[in-house]
Formats: sequence, structure tokens, C-alpha cells
Amino acid sequence: MNWRSYLRNLALSFGLLLVFAPLAAQVLSCQDIDWHPDALARFPDVEAGCQEVIIRDGQPLARFEARLVRARSNGEVTIRLLLNDGTYVSRTFHAPRDFKVSTAAGSKMRIFDLERGETLDIFISGNNFSLTRENASAPAERSVAKHMHEHLSRISALKAFIIAGQLEDLREPAMWLAEHEAAPGLPGDWAPYVEELRHYARQVASAKHLGIAAASVSEMARTCGDCHQANGFDVAFGYDERPPEDVHNIMADMQRHLWAADRMWEGLIGPSDVAWDRATDILAEVTLRPSDITKTADQEAPVKNLLTRARELGEECGRAISPESRSALYGELLSLCASCHSLTGGGPAS
Repeated sequence: MNWRSYLRNLALSFGLLLVFAPLAAQVLSCQDIDWHPDALARFPDVEAGCQEVIIRDGQPLARFEARLVRARSNGEVTIRLLLNDGTYVSRTFHAPRDFKVSTAAGSKMRIFDLERGETLDIFISGNNFSLTRENASAPAERSVAKHMHEHLSRISALKAFIIAGQLEDLREPAMWLAEHEAAPGLPGDWAPYVEELRHYARQVASAKHLGIAAASVSEMARTCGDCHQANGFDVAFGYDERPPEDVHNIMADMQRHLWAADRMWEGLIGPSDVAWDRATDILAEVTLRPSDITKTADQEAPVKNLLTRARELGEECGRAISPESRSALYGELLSLCASCHSLTGGGPAS
């Protein structure tokens, strides 16, 4: 069945509207949009994926296009989002159990009953952006949005360098985070969190050991989450589909580890219990053996200890509730990854 369906006035867990309906004439373009900082944090693909801006009932909506890959009964929905260069990117989000879709005829159905390959129009409402033609404060908001994007990019780079065991590569992005000027128009309520972020960035820049840097980078992610929560930002991330669980080899298992580390990272930055919880069971069920990672006899014992601790961390992370405890555990996880990759000369699978 070729459903031409739309979602009306129902939000996903991170504020998307999926709709099929006749559209008003286009009067603006995606180039007229200045995305709000929290929208850029929540929707990493908004700038690359926006197809057009339409006006409905006097309100602007940014339109995106996607194809449904699958919708599982546990709430995981995977789509392929069309980017404005013609390519697609895979993203997964969590839909509430009562998530409903309306057909063009007005009847209700579950998104989980849609067919694979169904084309969806996705709209993000105007409260997530400003229009440059109408908003005199656009330059300031644009500066804040750029500030948020640069922070996320460099903090994420720090995480990747630690996982790969590359201590020296941490210096440049850490120093930028410690020394750059705050963006004009940055809300005053953010100031304490910006200073806390700089404090941890300085610790990373001067760290002599990856373990110290890992703990500080994890605290930077927690600080982001604390700021988002204190200022009322509901941040969520689109993410790649969970790696298959029925394939076990060094490449597949390392991909699962990296996927879990990324979800836990997003759980701190969001902050998001959903993202955090999706990752912890993967770590608790690590199936790798030392012989899968190294063929060097004197490396097998330390690698075995690292793998054992990774499993323990998965269980402990599953019980952790507070941002502080989660940050401490995540920092240790980053340190474990760095230690294993430094010891064996390996790194995360690409």
C-alpha cells in the first residue's frame, strides 16, 4: 500500500513533524534561515538537509525529505534523510509508543505500520529558527549558532582523539576551547557553564596522560548537558542504526563498541537517558577475546584486563543515574579505549 500520510501536531521525541499534505506556495528559501543554537545541537543535519521553507497557517516550516527504512515495535525508527546535494544519510530516532500518523483521509495509524521505502516529508517548526528577512537580531543569533557548532565540533574531536590514543592531537582543539572569545549575544545564563568548559579544556591541553584527558573531556560533555538542562534546551541526536547483533568478528564488535561510546556521549551532552541506556547493554555483553585483538603474547594479559573492565563498566553505567557518576564512568571508558589502542597500535574501526 502506498500511504500518502502526514503527522499533524504530534512531536517526535526531538521535535520533528512528519507530514504529507498539500503545501502552501514557497515564499522563502533555506538560505533565509538562521537556526537557533539548540536546534543545531538537536538536529545535526538541518543545514545540509533543508529542502525548502513553506508557510502554513501563517507560520514558517522547514521541509526535509526522507525514506522510511524500518520502524520497530520497541520504538526505534530508522530513516534515510535526503541532503541537498542529492545524497542520503541514515538516522535513527526513538518514537513514543503512542506515536500516531494520520492518513490523507484523516484516519489514524501507527508509524510502525508504514511500509519500508515510504517517502516522508519532515517539517521542523519555525520556533527552531529565525528568518533573516524578518529578524533584525539575525547576526547575533547567527554568531551564537556558529559558537555552538564550533564547540560541539571541537569537543567531539577531543573524544575521537582520546579513543584513538592520540594525546598530542588534543592540544589544538583544547586550547581553542580554553581561549576563544565567547560569541556576541551569548545569553548571560550560559556564562558559568562556558567558564567551566574552559576549565576542563585547560586540563586537557596540559594533560600528560590520556587518562587525565579522558576524565576532563567527559566532564566537558557533562557540562554541556548541565547547561542544556538548566536553560531548558531539549537536545536529542539523530544517530546511525544500531549495529547488527548476530555478527561477531573484530570489525563488527569494534563497531558496536564505537556505536555505544557515541550514544553514551550523546547521553551526557543531551542529556538523554534514552541515548545512554541504548549503549550500556552493548558494553555489558562484550564478546571480544584478547586473541581477537592481539597476537603478541605479552599483550594478552593487559588486554584481557581491559576487556573485563569494559564489561564491568557496561553494568555500572546501566546503574548510574546522576550526570556526575555517568561522567566519571564514561571518562574511564574513554581511557580504556585509549589504553587498548595505544597498547596494540590499533584504533576504532572506520
